[in-house]
Amino acid sequence: MSIIVDNLSSGDIITYSLPLITGNVRPPLPQGSVSVWNLQCKTSSLWPVFNGCFKALVSLAPGENRLELKFFDETVVFILYYEVPKFVNFVRPIYIKCCDDAGEFQGPGDEDRCVESALRRISLTAKLLQTFTAEKMHEHGFERKTFILESDLDATQPQCHVFTSRLSLAEAQRMSGGDLWMNFARELMSSKQFTEKTNCKWFAFMSFTRYDPPIGQVPKSHSDVLRYTKGHAALGGGGLALYGSGTLHCWAQTVDEVLYRLTDSRKMDRLQFMDDSAYREFYWANYSTGLGAALHELGHTFDLSHTPTGVMARGFDDIHRMFTVYPLRSGSCGDYSHTASPVAYSPKQSPVRKMVPAMNGSPKPCFPLHHSHQWSEETSSIVQIETSFKKIHMHSAQTMVMTNYDGSEVTRTTTRHRDGAETVMEVTIYPDSRVLLREFVKSLASGKSRATMSMTACQPQKTNSSCNGVKSRYQTGSPSDQHLSLGICNGVNDEECRVSSIAQFQEFRYKDGGAHWYRSSAVLLRYHKWFNLPLKDVAKPPTIEGNLIRCPSGLRLVELRSVSDGAVFHHWEFLYDQPPCHFVLKLEEIREFAPNVVVDEVGLLVEDDSGNILKKKITLSDL
Repeated sequence: MSIIVDNLSSGDIITYSLPLITGNVRPPLPQGSVSVWNLQCKTSSLWPVFNGCFKALVSLAPGENRLELKFFDETVVFILYYEVPKFVNFVRPIYIKCCDDAGEFQGPGDEDRCVESALRRISLTAKLLQTFTAEKMHEHGFERKTFILESDLDATQPQCHVFTSRLSLAEAQRMSGGDLWMNFARELMSSKQFTEKTNCKWFAFMSFTRYDPPIGQVPKSHSDVLRYTKGHAALGGGGLALYGSGTLHCWAQTVDEVLYRLTDSRKMDRLQFMDDSAYREFYWANYSTGLGAALHELGHTFDLSHTPTGVMARGFDDIHRMFTVYPLRSGSCGDYSHTASPVAYSPKQSPVRKMVPAMNGSPKPCFPLHHSHQWSEETSSIVQIETSFKKIHMHSAQTMVMTNYDGSEVTRTTTRHRDGAETVMEVTIYPDSRVLLREFVKSLASGKSRATMSMTACQPQKTNSSCNGVKSRYQTGSPSDQHLSLGICNGVNDEECRVSSIAQFQEFRYKDGGAHWYRSSAVLLRYHKWFNLPLKDVAKPPTIEGNLIRCPSGLRLVELRSVSDGAVFHHWEFLYDQPPCHFVLKLEEIREFAPNVVVDEVGLLVEDDSGNILKKKITLSDL
């Protein structure tokens, strides 16, 4: 019997207080429980095992946390260090009540609906969203970056504040969501209750949300639900994310409640209570949608816009997947039923994504495995290890084929020679029939690498074409085929970015369905000021003149957004150690990627290495 932790390593440093530990037990027993004992906090919790897999949320104390994971007679000691980074920007959760109301939220009579209960639910939600953000950033290779809460930085501050508005209950419930957002934005910024207003994001929930349908009338659509609900909003931007409390009674108050709440299969009484569950109707689904929608609005305060997939789309409905395990259903191709309450699953059994097990047990973005959806357990082997041996270098070659978001195909062959040197030959075939050849040679003696690069091009054709003997499997892509494409630039100048490194990020399936950060969202958060330590030197922000973008501190992200709905349709990212300081927008490229070929205006977001952000609407005819 053994316990294996998949996503963390003993000795890891964590910057948030509620990490998620995922793992499995061997042999994979169908059920049981893993107990987690934190010797520093003197707390214990019990987490179910499903098909050999488990997930556990563990509260940490500052400093070293010695954890004991126990499954039957097997005990594993696991150490995590909780260190709060010295950020100056933070998120401040608050609960808003009206001046003539006690602040109790709506819910069944057997639920604790007082202000103190609301504060517990909201503060736990903030921590869960910290954890979710960290894990999903890690999926993109950005460590476990996440935002910091005010109480993380200053333990004397409440984990969730109570704010009494000047509005009466009747006034607040007559106002639209937009009007409520504007009112509370003004009230909070002018309030003497708070200090440090400019470096915080307000994560606000309204106590006075009330669902009141006509007697005996069940809503037929989500529009009906909203029409019958007063004092509700789901809006975010600037420094304020505002959300209603219509489903707050479904949310967990303590860590021990989380799994129960996310597997609560009771159906919502839609004659009495708000059902905001993406038409799934269950309590667990209302909790999941509530968590995800709240994060969606908080994401807007971090300058994120709507995206084709992920949290900034409707993917937030799937946020329960990260904290629970799902059984794979036979004949379902790995999908799951929205009408069934969740159980728990491990990354290896994910119905959405298969991952190659990493050597250190930490999940990383991997290429999808193109084989059967059935997971076969790894077989362990015992070998005799000889000491005092001399390493023998073998000649070997490995070829990998990757498909990128922009439709290009990369064939990468890595050859390891007997003398220990390594050669990487990379052939990239673009949808327009351009072919890029790159070669990297690493010497064993010096450890240094040298690179060569050449580019060839052919005229686009409707059928598969070849150039210099390299055949493409792709037909020429149309603009509509490339709306969701991206570019990743590792070069130091604009042309090198466009030619050598367009879309080097490999496509992979996210392991929790829609519950992920879209790639451009993750890149934006990676360098955002709310996710990083303050800089000593203030860098000049990005500027744009005509079609030329200038970034003195280095360019990290250029994002194109539609003007009509603000949705992201293309981006370039620059992750090199020395990012370029300028970038030229090309009209033909933008028109190719734009979702509407007749559009003349697009939204532009530019982020530099210091987290400075430029947002501007540009007219394509002026480029």
